[in-house]
Amino acid sequence: MGLDPVGHAFPQRHASTGKVAQFTLASVDRIDHPAGGSYTAPGGTATKMLGCADSGVDVDLAVAFEPGSNFILYAIEELSSQDPFFIFLELESAEVKQKLICEEAFIDRGARMVATLGCRVLVASLATVENYMNTAALEAPIEQGLWSLSIVWNTGRCGSTLMHKALLACGVGSFSEPQWLDQLCHSDAKQVNPLLLSKAFKLCWLMDIHLLRCLPSYHEASKFSLNPKSCGWLSTVAKPFTDAFPSLRHCFMYRACDQVAESFSSLDAASMPPEMLAEADAKWKQQGPPMLHNVLADNLRKPLISGDMPLGTIESCRVARRTLVWLNCINAWIAVQATAEAFAKAPALRMDEFVSKDLDKREAILRETLLHLDVITDGDDAKVKAALEVFKENSQKNSAMGAAKKGGLSEKCRNAIFECIAKVGPLIPGVIIERDGANILIPGSLGTSAEEPTQASKKLRCS
Repeated sequence: MGLDPVGHAFPQRHASTGKVAQFTLASVDRIDHPAGGSYTAPGGTATKMLGCADSGVDVDLAVAFEPGSNFILYAIEELSSQDPFFIFLELESAEVKQKLICEEAFIDRGARMVATLGCRVLVASLATVENYMNTAALEAPIEQGLWSLSIVWNTGRCGSTLMHKALLACGVGSFSEPQWLDQLCHSDAKQVNPLLLSKAFKLCWLMDIHLLRCLPSYHEASKFSLNPKSCGWLSTVAKPFTDAFPSLRHCFMYRACDQVAESFSSLDAASMPPEMLAEADAKWKQQGPPMLHNVLADNLRKPLISGDMPLGTIESCRVARRTLVWLNCINAWIAVQATAEAFAKAPALRMDEFVSKDLDKREAILRETLLHLDVITDGDDAKVKAALEVFKENSQKNSAMGAAKKGGLSEKCRNAIFECIAKVGPLIPGVIIERDGANILIPGSLGTSAEEPTQASKKLRCS
């Protein structure tokens, strides 16, 4: 399904002071990709994927927060400009909104798939949103310790969506890859002042939490979680995000690099135009690794630039890039664990153990994680049992990822990935390389020999 038969045009009108501008949804890019039909990186402007007609009406932001409200916060735009603004998208019904949260694997594209033409779109300035947050005391339950928040950081394709579904089963208001989070992490993280990034993160998440609690089924919810995309940029957002919510809890999920790259490669083949993939591979064949030198983190780049890392023997440009992004994710997680107590205390979950066929081990790992994220208390067997039930179905069944076929990496490509990991992995403190790069273990991985933290993490835990 592609574009509705109306060209995209997003009005530029600003509302009067203290009000929000009301538009009507006239077109939407429904292509199942984070960036829609542009097939570019996640976190781009939503104004290129939503077309609106101007109603000429200004309303109070409180309209979006009425009991039973069908609104979600969809996007935050132009954060680095003088006039940042938020886009609130109305869905057709409370049932559609609940289905988006609970059944769609990814909110960023899922919202576009279920949005109904003719529904309202509200545009609010950052100042208006901040004033509403303060006036309505939206942060009070968190400041008073009545609510708990968590983030499931991950490499992608590692069971994080399954964890999102497990959290939902426990009654947590879990948000999987909302557009605004894509924007803050992928587009805005390095472009704006950390203080502004922290403020924007606080405003976005509080808006979405309170909008979720407008649904009768979540009105009493007090635990909330975020599931972002793969987090190679974590070092940039870790402090601004934890400054926004000092009580925020964390965990990290990961999987062997070749399996992550293979899974994303299968998704690309299923969801992207073949000519776009062929063009990138042709350029890769001509130019090779210098195309991607700037992708890898500075402290890992030496083997890539020297040629000691055999990235150029990987046939696909996107698989080569995904290998570097995976390394960045592992590197970023280890880095923040060594600098912040909230991360030093956080468990890591390798997919091998998380979906282990040893059901006792699986339950123990899930229980320990839920305890750490403050989702359950000791002896809360009913919630653990509910969470375990989600392992029986495909957590991404309603998305392109769920439909993507397995396979696709040649033996040569897979071995090249192993060698890349074996060459660069030792540059990341504490990482244990297994089977010549076929897998890794990171400190704090539940259910493994690396469950104990590193010395750096121990110092932070004891401080």
